[in-house]
Amino acid sequence: MNTTTQDSFISAWSKAQFPDENRTFVKSFCDEIGIAGFEYKQRSYSYIAATRRDGTGELRIHWGCTTGFTEAEARHFGAGADEVRISSTRKSTWLVSHPEHRGVSLRGPANGSKALAPKRCPQCGIYELSVSGVCPGCDDR
Repeated sequence: MNTTTQDSFISAWSKAQFPDENRTFVKSFCDEIGIAGFEYKQRSYSYIAATRRDGTGELRIHWGCTTGFTEAEARHFGAGADEVRISSTRKSTWLVSHPEHRGVSLRGPANGSKALAPKRCPQCGIYELSVSGVCPGCDDR
C-alpha cells in the first residue's frame, strides 16, 4: 500500500507510530534545521519525509534513525547518539540513530557487504572520526 499525506510533525509521528522516546530528539533537530513540512509515507517500510525550508534536501525520519544529514549536521545533532555514519541507503547523506533504535548498526549496509566500523579519536576516545579523519571534539578547538 502506497499512501502519502501532508502532515504536521505530531500528526505524521502519530500515523507512523514511532516510539515516544524519540519524538523530542527528532523534533529538536527538525526545529533547528528548519522544516517546511512533513509527509508520512507508508511503504514496505514507513518513514516521515521532512522537507527543508532552504530546499537542500529532505530528511527521512525512520523508526530508529534519520537520514539526509550533511556530515556537519550529523556530527552536531548526533553528539551522544549511538551511531553517526554515512547512510547505507542514501550514500551521499549521513545517518543519526535515535535514542530508541533497535540496533541500527546491526542491519548493516543495504548491499550486504561488511561496513567498516568508524574509528574513535585516538586523542580523546570519545568521538568517532569523520571519513576525513577529523575528531569533532579535538579538532574544533
